[in-house]
Amino acid sequence: MQRATATGLGAKGLALVVAAAGVHACAAEAPSEAPSGGAATSHVEQALDELRPHGGRRGSAAALPIGAREGDGDGGEPDGGAGSHAARPDVEQRPPKKHHTHRRRHRGHHPPRSCGGGCEGGLSFTAIASSSGDFTIAPLAVALNDEGLVAFSGADSGGVERLLLGSGGALTALDVSLWGLERVGRLALDGEGALAFIAATATSGSFFGAFATDTDGSGPTVLYAPEAGGGLADDGALEASSRIAIAANGTVAFSSIQDGHGALYRGPVSGSLAVVRTGTGAFYNNQELDVNAAGTVAMQMEHGACGLQRGVLLFDDPEPDIDDVFKAIAGVSVGQQPDTALNDSGLVAFALTGTAPDVDVLRCPEGEDPEHLNVALGVYTAHPTPLSDPPALSLVADSTGAFASFGAVDINDAGTVVFEADLDGGGRGIYRGPDPVGDRIVAVGDELGGEVVTDIQLGQLNDECELAFAAVTASGRSVWRASGVAPGGSSR
Repeated sequence: MQRATATGLGAKGLALVVAAAGVHACAAEAPSEAPSGGAATSHVEQALDELRPHGGRRGSAAALPIGAREGDGDGGEPDGGAGSHAARPDVEQRPPKKHHTHRRRHRGHHPPRSCGGGCEGGLSFTAIASSSGDFTIAPLAVALNDEGLVAFSGADSGGVERLLLGSGGALTALDVSLWGLERVGRLALDGEGALAFIAATATSGSFFGAFATDTDGSGPTVLYAPEAGGGLADDGALEASSRIAIAANGTVAFSSIQDGHGALYRGPVSGSLAVVRTGTGAFYNNQELDVNAAGTVAMQMEHGACGLQRGVLLFDDPEPDIDDVFKAIAGVSVGQQPDTALNDSGLVAFALTGTAPDVDVLRCPEGEDPEHLNVALGVYTAHPTPLSDPPALSLVADSTGAFASFGAVDINDAGTVVFEADLDGGGRGIYRGPDPVGDRIVAVGDELGGEVVTDIQLGQLNDECELAFAAVTASGRSVWRASGVAPGGSSR
């Protein structure tokens, strides 16, 4: 078995960590006091009220109205106008992020890392947190930035949910109940420690919203309200499984498109988002997405170019026609749902799903007969090409050897790809190339922190050759950061 020496302090339950391990439990902004005889109005409720457009509620849309374009007079950078988060006094403002230059900075709440970054010297593992009887880590993918800061969520034995951040020592815990939020879903972390996340409220039912805060627990900024139309009357909705992504420079993206309604949004995490593409019959449903520092969004979605199909489409300029969209891959069946990641050079990584050895790709060039292509089940990188052109794919790993199927995938700016895979002989792991032994990072049966791993979940790969992931052992779920994750084929 691969043995990993753990460095850093794992959380043994939030109550114990707060008392004994020096966790910085941030006092997130508490609900404001209610007038005598009335109910308290939380910060989030006030912000939601401001987000909703005119029509029985005060305030105007905080993000750009549906159909607005980036650079129009109604949008762009916050300028204090009615269409901007900057105009809302009840939402704490943060300046737009500058482009992250991958500099190492020591943060006040997080000690220097005991296991430094870098690609040389082989793999090493740092424990970030562990579940216990008093604290349970949520079964969601964990986030990582280039400073080695890991973000995830969890709840104590009383059900109080928290956003948690750590880099191998004390954890920062943000109690989302103080914002009136619950049921935290996907989350994403930028290079400066801004957190974007999906969550609901006690009264929102199946509707979820998109929110943003920082490592001090400021906010939160409401990006999309947890209600039908998101407070923007876009006829879409976010749900528990909705994805949200953020680039290192603070560019955030998410989509409310469902059944041809809603919109794909992009903009600074501080707010003032713009519509990139509204949902239509040609842009119908979506799942995984990612965004890079240039603002390019890669989104896995159902599209109507040649009948209803699925693919990984790229969005740059607002409101493109379906014929003008570039893709990593398109024309696969709606049951084929590839995980997707995008780096700052515009290179896309994706993993085809299922167990069939080949995936049928339907291509419909304009004025020509439809063409069927067989693409081997596997993990690929792709340079985007026009929708009707053949895909420009490079194989990372396929199922002709020991791999049986593939799951989540990520790529960094150096082009290193990491992915989940199940093995023909049973078991699963996280790999960085086609060799299930030489390219293994961590897998079921390996030992972490003195316990045998029984399940694994990929988090994120950063530009410092570090990988965040979650592992399951007999003691429960734990969060780790691996260092020395060089490209596939490099020495371990």
